Amino acid sequence: MCDFFAKPTMNMRLFTLLALLLISFSVYPQNVKVQEFDNELEYQILFDKSMKDSVSCYRIPAIITAPNGDIIAAIDERVPSCGDLKWSKDINIVIRRSRDNGETWTDIETIVDFPFGQSASDPSLIVDKVTGEVFMFYNYMDLDREKDVYYLQYVKSSDNGKTWSKPVDITSQITKPEWYNDFKFITSGRGIQTRSGKLLHTMVNLDNGMHLFASDDHGNSWYLIDTPIKPANESKVIELADGSWMINSRVNGGGLRYVHTSTDEGKTWTSVADSNLIDPGCNASIIRYGSINDGDENNMLVFSNAKMEKGRENMTVRLSYDEGKTWTEGKTIYTGSSAYSSMTVLKNGDIGLFFEKDDYSENVFVKVSLDWLKEKKSKVKLDEFRKINDNLYLLWFNKYGCKSVITEFDDYLAVVEFPRDSIVANLIIEKAKQEFPNKPIKYVFHSHHHPHAAASFDPFLKLTEANLVTSDYNYQKLKKLTKDTIGLENRYIKNDSVFTLNSDSNQLVCYSVKRTDYPVSTKEYNMIWLPKQQTIVSGCLYQKPLEYHQVVNPRKVALRDFIKDYNLDVKYIIPTNTCYETGYEDICTRGMMDSTFRFGVKPELVADYFQSKSMEYLKWATDSLKQEIGKIPSYYDYYQCAKELKRREAFERALVILNLIPEVYEELSHNVYVHAGDCYKSLGEKQKAKAYYEKYISCAVAEFEVEYGKEKIEALGNVE
Repeated sequence: MCDFFAKPTMNMRLFTLLALLLISFSVYPQNVKVQEFDNELEYQILFDKSMKDSVSCYRIPAIITAPNGDIIAAIDERVPSCGDLKWSKDINIVIRRSRDNGETWTDIETIVDFPFGQSASDPSLIVDKVTGEVFMFYNYMDLDREKDVYYLQYVKSSDNGKTWSKPVDITSQITKPEWYNDFKFITSGRGIQTRSGKLLHTMVNLDNGMHLFASDDHGNSWYLIDTPIKPANESKVIELADGSWMINSRVNGGGLRYVHTSTDEGKTWTSVADSNLIDPGCNASIIRYGSINDGDENNMLVFSNAKMEKGRENMTVRLSYDEGKTWTEGKTIYTGSSAYSSMTVLKNGDIGLFFEKDDYSENVFVKVSLDWLKEKKSKVKLDEFRKINDNLYLLWFNKYGCKSVITEFDDYLAVVEFPRDSIVANLIIEKAKQEFPNKPIKYVFHSHHHPHAAASFDPFLKLTEANLVTSDYNYQKLKKLTKDTIGLENRYIKNDSVFTLNSDSNQLVCYSVKRTDYPVSTKEYNMIWLPKQQTIVSGCLYQKPLEYHQVVNPRKVALRDFIKDYNLDVKYIIPTNTCYETGYEDICTRGMMDSTFRFGVKPELVADYFQSKSMEYLKWATDSLKQEIGKIPSYYDYYQCAKELKRREAFERALVILNLIPEVYEELSHNVYVHAGDCYKSLGEKQKAKAYYEKYISCAVAEFEVEYGKEKIEALGNVE
């Protein structure tokens, strides 16, 4: 076997990592009190007794997203005392609404207010997606005339919660005459609309069991489904993907939730205690986030409760990917005192949680992203922040193997690259505030569409002055990642050719270079040149010097050509994508790059060698190939040779390398698996292709990559 690779003599540079504790800051409107939790979540106090004179407390939260995307948060306003319905002569139902995904809220609006001696309590909500109407149910009692007699009523809105109808009493429709004196009530929180259009909700009769009630004519009439369900107190119903119904119930004293399922629309039920869902005996919330039946990629349920066997504490949100059979451990929203909760999916895809906090003294709203809820391992952190030249700072994120750069100007900052996800973007923002409190981030530069180079720009939209600078091709890609396309459009600065920043202390030039043969997934690459520091930010066009990557790969060629074409006097190169398993480089010198071209190996020469040998010989020489590959410190070099063979459609020979690499290197990029899958697909071996794509997904770091792997599997079609 020919030895194409000469072992380098340069020493690897290693650096000590510094873990930094960052503090989050955020600004909210004055009509909402804001607190912070865990430097990551922010919750807004929507209701507490200080907001209105004579109110003793607010209790029993309910929340829903109206057809137009507005959020409606409803609650009991308990005036003379915090007692429940049968103990208080003045409880009103009030709401607040938000039109911007919970950023700002209207003032408190009173919806149901009876004369003193009559009270309304326990709001719950259903949206009819067909008619656009919002139903708000509640329980009513006249404590002066019929104490301890519960009536069940609703009001409805046809304009997304702005105005509401007069009360409608449905007690006679959904209860039995013999229940007149029973302790009965509609469960607070929310009901559902099934895919058939049926409106469905839960009602508790402490003597005769929990029941469902429903409407088949969009709320014009209602009826009782006369099958008692036990054990069950306050409960929530959900429709499963197969059309069956599932009820998740509070049961006092046992420390667990109970789950009841029916395959015949409530005529019969199967009931079990769910050992996965501990509960202190408290109202909870369960909602559907996604359904394959509705065109979503996955079935997903979301559940919130005080995750304790005893004591109402530890508000937690959990996910289920198998229709409630199993649940994730969940994410803690608040470790302290927390009780009733209600959830809704916001129009931007986040999940809004409205819950009672600190012994019912506050009712707070929190919104979390699905990505945050899915995150399983330790949080991403900023591993190092360091000044590397005048007005030039490096931020390194080890978990993702990527970097960002901050350049300092006279009265503002510019950021180059905001990789992977919003968590990293927020870390960049907070570190900038910490280090440069008087200088705002004014410009954010994006080189090309790769996960290590950019994720969602949304965190920067919260800043007053931050603008995105990139080319149109990459901007169109970023639009797919944002939750606020209008906001992004207003902050976008299109770079067709050259964009320059100048101040007395610094200079930055962004070149937009169009090519159809980039070795990365873009047709326009934005090169960042810092003349005063003689430094270029290279993105992933130059990742490692000769001591790591001994191949003259197409990325290095593209960078060399750019430097030559624009006649730049480059002394230093900052690669922002890093192979972190073998160390990392803060700055590479121009000499390091030149040595690669002088002493490195071209993949096409290795590909020529492999194509000169028969497949029989390559299979026979497996042990020799392993020894040869093992001489190289990074898998990346042979990986590039395999890609060259793949480009030539020499798929069997490419697979010889791709299948040997995992046997030699303990740590490697999951991209090895996706290229192996592509080769097997091209050879018609779909089963093997699918297996490698699944390996790729299992090793993926970002959601972007998971979706890419799924697209690969879907493109295979039927795999027998």
